[in-house]
Amino acid sequence: MLGVHPGILIMLVLLISAFISPVLDQFKFKKFSFLATFVSGIVFVLSVLVIFRVNSIGVEYYNFGGWTPDKGIEFVFSELEALILLLVSGMFFIIYLYNQKKIREEISEHLRGWYFTLAFMLQASLIGLILTNDLFNMFVFIEISALTTVAIISINENKDTVFASIKYLFLTAVGSSSVLFSTGLIYLLTGYLNMELAGMELMEVAGMYPAATSMAMLFMFFGLAMKSALFPLHIWLPDAYYSAPTISTAIMAGLVGKAYIVVFIKVFYRVLPLSFFEQTNMSEIAIVMAGMAIIIGSLFAISQTKIKRMLAYSSVAQIGYIFLGITLATESSITGGFLHIVNHSIIKTLLFLTVGVIIIYTGAENIVDFKGIGKKYPLTMGLFALSALAMIGIPPLNGFISKWTIAIGTIEAEKPLYLIIIILSSLLNAVYYLPIIIQAFFGGDDDLEYDWEFKRLGFKIILPMLTLGVLILIIGIFPAKPINYINRIVSILI
Repeated sequence: MLGVHPGILIMLVLLISAFISPVLDQFKFKKFSFLATFVSGIVFVLSVLVIFRVNSIGVEYYNFGGWTPDKGIEFVFSELEALILLLVSGMFFIIYLYNQKKIREEISEHLRGWYFTLAFMLQASLIGLILTNDLFNMFVFIEISALTTVAIISINENKDTVFASIKYLFLTAVGSSSVLFSTGLIYLLTGYLNMELAGMELMEVAGMYPAATSMAMLFMFFGLAMKSALFPLHIWLPDAYYSAPTISTAIMAGLVGKAYIVVFIKVFYRVLPLSFFEQTNMSEIAIVMAGMAIIIGSLFAISQTKIKRMLAYSSVAQIGYIFLGITLATESSITGGFLHIVNHSIIKTLLFLTVGVIIIYTGAENIVDFKGIGKKYPLTMGLFALSALAMIGIPPLNGFISKWTIAIGTIEAEKPLYLIIIILSSLLNAVYYLPIIIQAFFGGDDDLEYDWEFKRLGFKIILPMLTLGVLILIIGIFPAKPINYINRIVSILI
């Protein structure tokens, strides 16, 4: 199309859209939600073209300005990048479809033009993070995504959002500094910022400079773990998820953290020597942190009284599953971790969209207020129940498949303790999800009166949630294709 690679066209479409939004705002343009849906639809179609292109042509490299990889910025389009690009584009499209009249009223009308400028920039930075093959360019995209995320949290300028955004900004700045320091060390060691060239050079020099290589690895791990909210570096996450508008929370929970985890995979499997990671016992530390995240995140979730905070702590536990799979470093565990990135993105986005509807239409923020709500909103709470069961890991839903694959990875890695942790965590998931489902459908009297007026949901709000529900079922019932695709990615990584 236009002689430009569809992946590059995606960046152009998003950046142009980001710059024209404030201009349109000056002309009293009111259809920003439609514009966002239209733009994200184009981006999604282009992402589909990218994945077809990778499947037919193979890995492609795009060098900006014709510079060679050792001097210029390079994007890479392999099966890994194509899959995550499709995930990010698809989820943004679904979230924008969901952003109908009553939902978008969460954001003040005079700020909506700027909101979508920030959202387009955030989407562009996340896609840039996924596609770039350059370490410094990766840092630049990390900074853009951090600043735009802060802005979409604090867009409503109330006390909670400002507090959450300052907390996020401070902690994410620590993480960014750590990534930058590590990038500098890698450049000093290798003379390259290109990931593949730096990775090949590090294989040669890591043994000669073990202390510097270990420092680079440590700072990169700390920075990306902070960005991904791996326990105990997750402390920015609950306040950010709780206070942000619904679509901001859905974007953060479903996509932002996942992009950093994908960067973690690219850096630790393509740049920094995996064998060195294991020799320095950092892999053991990462595995222990992941195990603690799974258990402690679940325990914190049980103790919450606000539904959005409960889902936030549930995310801490699920991020632990993903890191466990990645850092156990067996073929099954990495496949499971990768699949859980996709599955958790779908499941957690659906959970926040359903809860967002309930909060906006009924004002029920406390878990106890969900009593009987399933009788008024059966489809919405039915989808909540479906996604909660997937999160627990009930077969044949998609969450079961990824957890099962990670569990096989724990056996391959000869770490049965983590198999027990996975089983225990699933039971803990059931402890905080099942009572909500039971109370929503069977709690309260049939003639129970509420202090809110029932309003029927429009089809435009239901459709995106229903789409995510169908995806949960399809991936769970027919897992062979996604697993085979991810297996091809994993076979290249290890």
